[in-house]
Amino acid sequence: MHLQDGREFEISTPDLISFGQTLFLARWTSQEGQGRPFRKGTGDPLSDLASPLLFPSNFNRLSEPDANSCSGCHNTPFVGAGGDRVSEVFVLGQRFDFLDFDHTDTIPTSAAEDELGSRRYCFGASSARSAPTSSGQWPVWGMKSSSRREG
Repeated sequence: MHLQDGREFEISTPDLISFGQTLFLARWTSQEGQGRPFRKGTGDPLSDLASPLLFPSNFNRLSEPDANSCSGCHNTPFVGAGGDRVSEVFVLGQRFDFLDFDHTDTIPTSAAEDELGSRRYCFGASSARSAPTSSGQWPVWGMKSSSRREG
């Protein structure tokens, strides 16, 4: 299922929308391109490139989507809309390679330590109050490094 580059300018709008819908509803496997073995959920490269996200590490509910299709999460109140609460609360966990709370892994944002080397726990790993913004800055309303509360 691939639209050749430039083809989107040659087909009708209804056909383009239909193609997009087909992609959105498709259920992908690793062999078909599902996953991102060398990227975090944010699109950034993994912190530990020696540990690509391949089976069995290609699905992790805490630090990446655990669906095989776009519609697996974007389905409330109808397919193509947002998701329900269960699919939105871990978005900030996507900054980790494979969040598993293994505190023996000391590479920041690889498994359990945040950008500043602080240990993350279940609630603190994906809390907006304990995660930097996409620009890498800590939110104004959040607490700074040593004064931050562990989650």
